[in-house]
Amino acid sequence: MNNPSDNNRHASVDSHALGRRWTKQEDSLFNRVFDSTATENEKVRVRFKKRRWTKQEDELLCLCYALHRNEWSVIAEYMQGRSPRSCRERWAIITVNWSQEEIEKLEKNVEKYGENWKQVAKDLPGKTYRQVKAAKQKIE
Repeated sequence: MNNPSDNNRHASVDSHALGRRWTKQEDSLFNRVFDSTATENEKVRVRFKKRRWTKQEDELLCLCYALHRNEWSVIAEYMQGRSPRSCRERWAIITVNWSQEEIEKLEKNVEKYGENWKQVAKDLPGKTYRQVKAAKQKIE
């Protein structure tokens, strides 16, 4: 199955380069040159540009997970611009359950350590710093 992000893998590049959307001819030329000269790492960096997850992406991720469970490479095909690893990590963040005691400890640690998420997470066994950061953002 083709990755939906392949057709749009450099959509964020075009507006920065020209200040406008590329024409189909410019896009085709870019794809030919890029595909023939770029290393695999360069191709991956363009295809998976970092950006915040949206609520719609979270909802789509939940739907895809319900259909495909732990098949992260299949799930990522539906998530434009997201890698299998990114999908797996996001899933771990949005599905973690917090007890009231953990939430209180989280808030206490944030008061003590600020937004040093790795330090905050040290006192919360089983929680990663990304889960801690996401939980704090949900609480606010």
